[in-house]
Amino acid sequence: MLRTLAGTIRARGPAILELEARDTGNTIGKLHADVEIAAGYLEYFAGLASELKGETIPATAKGLHLTLREPYGVVARIVPFNHPFMFAAAHLAAPLMAGNAVVVKTPETSPLTGSILGELCQQICRRVSSI
Repeated sequence: MLRTLAGTIRARGPAILELEARDTGNTIGKLHADVEIAAGYLEYFAGLASELKGETIPATAKGLHLTLREPYGVVARIVPFNHPFMFAAAHLAAPLMAGNAVVVKTPETSPLTGSILGELCQQICRRVSSI
């Protein structure tokens, strides 16, 4: 799902950049790398998903200690005003990959692309649940 989100972000990149420029007051030139950075983070952490595992440690001659990685539950992300889409999308990747829910608080001064990100995540979840 993280890889699908990355591809969807790249596909909608020009529209996201235009909205972000209008919402934040930054130029598209300054924001141009944001879409690629966000998609890259999502793909990177999607690739790490298979590496999240526990370990077995010898404790005694007859016993072992077993570690198991478990999600925290809910992770909060407070997003800054200057590059809200990139910070929100890129920093969703690690907690989602680890099985956590993520609550994103967008900045009051530039909240619009946060709603686009939520829309993209919702579309992907609907596609997956319909399969």
